[in-house]
Amino acid sequence: MKKIIFLLLITAGALRAQTTLQHTWVFNPAGGTAVAPDGKPSVTVFVKPSCCPVTALEVTGNALEDKAQWIIIPLNMESAVLQKLSYSVNTSGRSHILQTRLLDMSWAGESKVIFDQTGSQPGPLDLPDLKPQGALSLAIRLGIPGGDKLWIGPIRLTGYTTHKNLQP
Repeated sequence: MKKIIFLLLITAGALRAQTTLQHTWVFNPAGGTAVAPDGKPSVTVFVKPSCCPVTALEVTGNALEDKAQWIIIPLNMESAVLQKLSYSVNTSGRSHILQTRLLDMSWAGESKVIFDQTGSQPGPLDLPDLKPQGALSLAIRLGIPGGDKLWIGPIRLTGYTTHKNLQP
């Protein structure tokens, strides 16, 4: 769904038009990776694209709260102002989400946390009009008991883009 809002300003004889487009971006989490708290690849949690549904990431392993691991999912998108985040989670047992973050990587190897939510609510989460400056990733910290499975489904970001047009 796209909404178009036109704002017109008349300044010094020029007509300036600004177009704001509302968007919902949907991402498949299949490119996610499991990361240990020290930033290295996890050796206790494993991820793979799910067969059913194909728009999910299957997580298995053994990492309870004291050794919780992160799942990092890249979100390739255009520059925008972000207002809502949601994703779906299903589990075969006691697995649960401990924390949700959005990471903004504006320099190679360095990322900044621009949103941090503790708790198990997968969404929708209200974002305070975030304006990422670089590559965006979703980071989900989870507890998963041995033998359990967790599926992370489609990720949705809602926000808007603004385009300025100058008319002589």
